[in-house]
Amino acid sequence: MGGYSPCQRPMTAPLPIVLLVEDHEDSRGMYARELRRHGLEVLEAVDVVDGLSRAAEKQPTIVVSDLHPRGSLSTADLCRRFRLQGVPVIAVTAVGAGSEYEAIRAAGAAAILEKPVLPDTLLAEIRRVLSESPHA
Repeated sequence: MGGYSPCQRPMTAPLPIVLLVEDHEDSRGMYARELRRHGLEVLEAVDVVDGLSRAAEKQPTIVVSDLHPRGSLSTADLCRRFRLQGVPVIAVTAVGAGSEYEAIRAAGAAAILEKPVLPDTLLAEIRRVLSESPHA
C-alpha cells in the first residue's frame, strides 16, 4: 500500500524516457505497451534516422534498438552518437555473431539481448543498465 503508481510518483524523480527503435511494428507496439504499463515514457521509432529525430525533440534516458534496423544508419551509429551524450543503449537482436557483438559493444552498447526477449526481461535489463549509468 505504500507504493506509488507512476501517475502518483513524487515529482522529484522524472520518468525514464526510452527511445525504442524497432522496425517490426508488432514487436515495437508490444514493447512500448509493456514499458508504458510499467511507468516508462516511450518514444517509438521505425529506424535510426527516425530515432535521432525523436531524440532531438525529447532527450531519452536510455535507448533500446534492434541490432539490424532498416535504413541507412546502423545501431552502431546510434551507439556512437548517444555514447557522447552519456545515454546508454541496449541492442536487441534475433541474429548475430560474436564479431558483430564485439563491434556493437565497441561502439558503446551497454548490453545486448537475444530475441525472443520477453517484456519483463527487457524491463529488468533497462532497470539494470540505468542503475549502473552515471548519467541516468
